[in-house]
Amino acid sequence: MVIDFLVYIKALSDGMVIDFLVCIKALSEGMVIDFLVYIKALSDGMVICFLLYINALFDGMVIDFFLYIKALSDGMVIDFLVYIRVLSDGMVICFLLYIKALSDGMVIDFFLYIKALSDGMVIDFLVYIRVLSDGMVICFLLYIKALSDGMVIDFFVTIGSSPSEWSSLFSSLDHNPFL
Repeated sequence: MVIDFLVYIKALSDGMVIDFLVCIKALSEGMVIDFLVYIKALSDGMVICFLLYINALFDGMVIDFFLYIKALSDGMVIDFLVYIRVLSDGMVICFLLYIKALSDGMVIDFFLYIKALSDGMVIDFLVYIRVLSDGMVICFLLYIKALSDGMVIDFFVTIGSSPSEWSSLFSSLDHNPFL
């Protein structure tokens, strides 16, 4: 009992407006509802209003909430990206917040990633703050891994001029916080 429902409406040549894309897939065995909404890509203001993705699994009670709002071409402002995943079995809350990339100062204010695992009591905390376009790049990486079994806290701080330096650091870690 699979229902695939795809709606694609209104690509207008005058305003180049794509009003919305809706994709719904309902699986009767797993009771999976995939709801994808893409609204309003305007060629005049180049505004992507929001992308909403919800994946609800009734068996595991998993709610994936993906929200992308307001990429404005005039100020090149990405207001925020919020990703929340709640697992009822492991009580995992993943909260990803990405706010405010401004084209005037080319400032990425902060990148916050929190993953809390109730089973192993592991808290991964990653903060990336302030990449400035004037050449002076401040890379501030804070990585904390707390293991309840051994009570181990790993603390990594790096300062560099290129985000490529971060990839080498992540590859050396036993746990990639971006995955």
